Formats: sequence, structure tokens, C-alpha cells
Amino acid sequence: LRVGAVSIVFYSLSTLSNAILQGINQMRKPVIHAVVALLLHIGVLLALMLGLDFNIYAVVIANTFFSFVMCILNGLSIRRCIHYRQEIVKTFLIPMVASAVMGGVVFGIYYLMEMGTGSGIAATVVSMCGGVLVYGLLLLLFKGLGEEELLAFPGGRILVKAIKKLHLLR
Repeated sequence: LRVGAVSIVFYSLSTLSNAILQGINQMRKPVIHAVVALLLHIGVLLALMLGLDFNIYAVVIANTFFSFVMCILNGLSIRRCIHYRQEIVKTFLIPMVASAVMGGVVFGIYYLMEMGTGSGIAATVVSMCGGVLVYGLLLLLFKGLGEEELLAFPGGRILVKAIKKLHLLR
């Protein structure tokens, strides 16, 4: 599960980009991309299983590779067809860095809470709350979220007021 968790992101993005391509009347492109990705997937799978002896991890890694290739190929086609240029830093890099830091903080809080209380439930609840706060703060500090996006949230006006009072948003 840990090794394959990132594939959820890639499968979600590839599904979304498939829908975008179909919506702009490019029905064949996702099919062609899937064939290319499948052929590359088989190559990676064979290399990992036979060459490197990764066993079941080879399947997980190859599946993640398949969805990643689909994302890249679909994204390139979308860019070519509608001349859309994806903003990389705000869309991918800031959330990735915030997620990595959040993961470390959640792990630390969980470890300390479980050692201190002996309760996995309490450690889980507290570490999840801490993770939400850390991730949200990092998105604000790195300018991954702006006022316009926050206003689109449920209760966005109240959220923006509170964040401005904390001087986390200008």
C-alpha cells in the first residue's frame, strides 16, 4: 500500500485528462496513449520481475509507471490540442513539498502521542488534526492557495477573515 499509494494521484489525473481529451473531441488519443503506456508497462514489469527480482513490488511499481505515463502523454496532447500550459509550481511542487512535510509531522506526532499515551486512537486523531493544520499552513505560506481559491471553499468568507487576522494572507 505504501509503495503504490502515489498511483492514486496518477490514476486520478489520467482519468481526468482522458475526460478532457474526450471532451475536446480527441477520442482516439487516450486509447493510443493507453496502448503506448501498456507496452512500456510490460517492459518495466518484466525488467523489474526478471532482471531485478522485485517480486510483487514489480507489479505495484509498473502499475504506477503506467498511470504516470498516461498522465504525461495525455497532458502533452491537451497542451497541443488546446494550447493550454499547465502551471507546475503551484499545481504540483508546492502541494508535494507541503505533503512531504505534513507526512513527517504526522509521523512524529503519532509516534510521540502513542509513546506518551499508549493509545493508537488518540495518536491517530491528534496526528490527523496536526497534519491538516500543517498542510493548510504550508499551502498558505508557500502561496499555494490564494484568496480567490479560499473563497470558493464552503465557509470561505469566514476562513479568509480568520486567515487574514492571523496575517497568513494579504
